[in-house]
Amino acid sequence: MLKAGSLFGELLNPGATLSLGVLCVVTGTGLGFLRGSKVMKFLISCVLSLVMVGCGGGADPFANGVQTSLMYGKQSSITLGGFGLRNDMVADLGPACTNPVWSPASEPSLATLLCTPTVVGDVSLSLKTKDGDAVFSTTVSVPKPQVKYRTSAGDFTFELDPVAAPNTVDNFLTYVRSGFYL
Repeated sequence: MLKAGSLFGELLNPGATLSLGVLCVVTGTGLGFLRGSKVMKFLISCVLSLVMVGCGGGADPFANGVQTSLMYGKQSSITLGGFGLRNDMVADLGPACTNPVWSPASEPSLATLLCTPTVVGDVSLSLKTKDGDAVFSTTVSVPKPQVKYRTSAGDFTFELDPVAAPNTVDNFLTYVRSGFYL
């Protein structure tokens, strides 16, 4: 997904690493969320962070990008890019996501929050330090679940509405995910 010229081509290779000093480490396996001008903004923020550290500032953690892979009723991920991201930070999604936990594979420059969305639509996400200082806030979207049926007459996809029929949708998805409708 990362659109880049030959200068950044190495970032597209999984496992490739571009290191900009001590502060910004960019790993090609987790930057699919950066597109077009976001690539430049991300790199500029890394360079500015280096300048700030050189001037004695910039030690506070920050997040400057988010990628979501959210699916209603299924463990999903929210990946944040930035600096100084730690697993003792608090990610607040309200009641929209149950069992939030930081992935053990998270790093200070790329942290992944795992949770199970319990609502559809826009959800506010705020990230705070363990002391309660705001680090990042944004809105993420949880799409309505869709199920694809394959028949001899062709395929069709329908969308489920957990707001209108939460118990029916949850029960149906349990059957689908268990392989009952194979």
